[in-house]
Amino acid sequence: MTFINCFISLFIASLVLFASPLRAEKAVFPVPLTVHQQGRTYTLEELRLGVADSDPEAIVNLGIRYHLANGVPQDYREAMRLYRAASDKGNKAAPAIIGLMYVDGLGVDKDYKEAMRWYKLGHQRGSATAPNNIGMLYQYGNGVITNYTEAMRWFRIADKRGLVEAANNIGNLYDHGLGVKQNYAEALRWYHIAEKKGSHTAANNIGSFYQHGRGVPQDYAKASEWYRLASDKGNAGAPYNIGRMYEEGWGVKQDWEEAQRWYELSVQRGDPVAQPQLADLRLRLMRDQTQKSGAEFPK
Repeated sequence: MTFINCFISLFIASLVLFASPLRAEKAVFPVPLTVHQQGRTYTLEELRLGVADSDPEAIVNLGIRYHLANGVPQDYREAMRLYRAASDKGNKAAPAIIGLMYVDGLGVDKDYKEAMRWYKLGHQRGSATAPNNIGMLYQYGNGVITNYTEAMRWFRIADKRGLVEAANNIGNLYDHGLGVKQNYAEALRWYHIAEKKGSHTAANNIGSFYQHGRGVPQDYAKASEWYRLASDKGNAGAPYNIGRMYEEGWGVKQDWEEAQRWYELSVQRGDPVAQPQLADLRLRLMRDQTQKSGAEFPK
């Protein structure tokens, strides 16, 4: 039995949206929850049969099941055991996933140097994810001295191998002038490349360009279009950005209740910035409603 190869795509978008310091959007973990071949879905039992047959693709996919608690109890140690077994059999995707486990400290102690070692093994095997993740380590100085030039070099390798988010990461470096001269036009070009390949992070970043008029005329309507596109694709930060537009009345009629709805969606998706903004807005809504009713708001 053969199985379609699964891969992990780790990315962190660090575009400044509404705050001056760089902030990293929580990485997503877009792995298939099932393995497909020829129009059918393989069951957990079939994956286990593949593991028994020493099929490395089945082994790594069963590891993902344990990683994400899909049909089995979540067990990071078991996931790691399976990832290592798949890597021992030469699987291309497994080393990058193992590196990610070390970065996040899942089933193992957090160890950036060990993550780098596994990423480099994945790179040697031709993984597109691994060089992108190496670039992230250099960009944020995790386990290595921050080196934006090295980050750019690794992102370009990942982009040539077809990783969607690598183009977004390249755009990010041009956007903020990290290791290169700041160039909004070049940043926007890379964001569009990434967005056309399916990156919702890049769509969100394009929206920020139009909102703040960076390299393009300020246009709240276009900003909203890009944010909504990013949100429709599942981006966590985009609903927050839409909420901010409604809260402040940027290009739309000010509507705190609509802003609250968008903040709640962003919180559900795990955006760390949205939670305090939502709490603050809820407090102001309560005060506003209390004042309208003529009651006294408790101090």
